[in-house]
Amino acid sequence: MLLEQKRKEFTEKNSSELKAENKEAEKWTEFLTDKRLKNKLNEIGIFYHQFSGELQNERIKIENGKTNSAENINVDFLKNIKENELNWIKL
Repeated sequence: MLLEQKRKEFTEKNSSELKAENKEAEKWTEFLTDKRLKNKLNEIGIFYHQFSGELQNERIKIENGKTNSAENINVDFLKNIKENELNWIKL
């Protein structure tokens, strides 16, 4: 009984976190594909890095970079960005 309750709590928590992540990714997708942004910029970069210490002591190495079209930006793209990979978005 207790195991079933814990499993249910875990599933509900993961479900709500997943919904929140998807909502955040959707907001970023809307921002990056907004036509008004294209009027101001030609491209924008996205870089993801998990800090392991204090900001002033952190060494960041950009492992590689790639260019993507704004039309290819969606929730799956954002959720699959690799750490230390610079993604340029052509607007």
